[in-house]
Amino acid sequence: MKTLTITGVTGSLGSALLKAFYGKYKIIGISRNEYLQWKLKQIYPKVKYILADVRKVVLPECDYIIHTAAMKHVSSGIDNIMECIDINLNGTINLVKQADKVNKKFIYISTDKAVEPINSYGATKFLSEEIVISSNSAKPIFNIVRFGNLFGSSGSIVEILQNENGIHKLTDLKAMRYFITFKEAIKQIKKAMHAPAGTVICEKSKVIKMVDLIKAIRHDAEIEIIGLCPGEKLMERISLNDNGIYEFYTIEEIRELLYE
Repeated sequence: MKTLTITGVTGSLGSALLKAFYGKYKIIGISRNEYLQWKLKQIYPKVKYILADVRKVVLPECDYIIHTAAMKHVSSGIDNIMECIDINLNGTINLVKQADKVNKKFIYISTDKAVEPINSYGATKFLSEEIVISSNSAKPIFNIVRFGNLFGSSGSIVEILQNENGIHKLTDLKAMRYFITFKEAIKQIKKAMHAPAGTVICEKSKVIKMVDLIKAIRHDAEIEIIGLCPGEKLMERISLNDNGIYEFYTIEEIRELLYE
């Protein structure tokens, strides 16, 4: 059985990957959250859990590493720019430097905010992509999976809407985002695991208008338009070849996603 290392294993995507691959690989899970590691251990006891920071961790030998650990919120990256650079960029550099000695395939999880970035989070992901792709040699293979917002991830706009009351503040009625389900994200990651060196998977997913997301979750919510926040765009691009032609989720389809 091959060995798979997942960084950020206690995060939304990391734990979804753990669920998808458990029993199919020997799994090593790395994260900084002791409590959430303990909770995962009750469900997935055969995983080797390592409590460590990606900036300092010493990677174990493995066949694959999927690097999901990162600061992921634009506002947090702006407010904590040095920490964002340190975790997202220096953490990736630490793993890449070790990868040629300990693993065969390195899969980096990126974001649409890395395309023409205008904030510190996007910039760190863009630079990390450049480092990952430029590190390709005979061994190991370095690939990238880039997608938009994960629907229902922890701390996302979906979670905020599900838990708030009163007036919802919306940046712009025209604001929209690429959204992807965990199932779709894992499918793309599996493709990257078996793709040739230097592959960047950035498949266009469907788009949700933010005003439709509000209507789907809080149909009677009063909306206050506040204007774009620092570092924010009306719409991201999934690649430089993004043609701006979108397929949109309907309000009913958004509601169906809530129960998947």
